[in-house]
Amino acid sequence: RMVAQLYEHCKEMENAEEWFEKSANNGDAVAMHKLGMFYENGLGTVKSKPKAVEWIEKSAICGYFWAQLHLSTLFDEGDGVEKDKVKAFEWMEKSANQGYSHACELLGQIYEHGVGVEKSKEKALEYYEKALDGFGHINAPTIKSAIQRVKA
Repeated sequence: RMVAQLYEHCKEMENAEEWFEKSANNGDAVAMHKLGMFYENGLGTVKSKPKAVEWIEKSAICGYFWAQLHLSTLFDEGDGVEKDKVKAFEWMEKSANQGYSHACELLGQIYEHGVGVEKSKEKALEYYEKALDGFGHINAPTIKSAIQRVKA
């Protein structure tokens, strides 16, 4: 995967795609997700939503938190897959359960506002706090504000 990332950094997308595919075929979940994004956006290859979904799903099944959230979004929007709110929630929850802050923040919002689930201040607070303790890019002031709002 490192060779692929080097090519990607140098904007040599066809070579990057080739090396991500080699790594993905050897079981590298991060490379699987990257390859899916290459197909999704037509980077170094022809755009193909079916191939994008295939690789993103393989990565998610392997446990890659970012791919799990990405797949959640695809199911939520019906983008390349049949719209399925239940699967969207399940994949988001898998990502959050690994501590990915963005997924935790989104689940906090879902429980706070009762979007597709019963409203739960307790679960909203649990996921917002988990977002602050997790990893990945977070907007701490926004999450802290949400925690204060839920506690009020």
